[in-house]
Amino acid sequence: MNSFPNKYILTPKPVPDRVEVSLPGSKSYTNRALLLAALAEGKSVLTNALDSDDTNRMVEALNDLGIPTRFDKVSHTIEVEGKGGPQRVPEQPIDCGNAGTAIRFLTPFCCAAPGKVVLTGNTRMRERPIRDLIEGLRQIGG
Repeated sequence: MNSFPNKYILTPKPVPDRVEVSLPGSKSYTNRALLLAALAEGKSVLTNALDSDDTNRMVEALNDLGIPTRFDKVSHTIEVEGKGGPQRVPEQPIDCGNAGTAIRFLTPFCCAAPGKVVLTGNTRMRERPIRDLIEGLRQIGG
């Protein structure tokens, strides 16, 4: 098995006007796609999205952050009106329950919010290790 190199150079590519991606039934892929759609500008439609607690928590959080997001659970389709990042700070903490992908993906995303965002979760979530993520974000001003 090859290890990840010490240095990996990424070359930006032009952003296409339209991309079609059908997701595999995975909460991790679904939440990654939701976050990318929220960071994009304009409407994104995610097909074959997994209906899971992690997905539902992420959809709720994006709506709370001012990213209009609608999940049609019959067709497994999610529509996201991307705004380039968080647009508002919710009055109440965003409850991620026990959704590990949601809290891990939302933590850096919320660093771009126009104010302080509080993320929380259930008792089990508060036992999960995310200190490295928090410390890394603090090192870059998050």
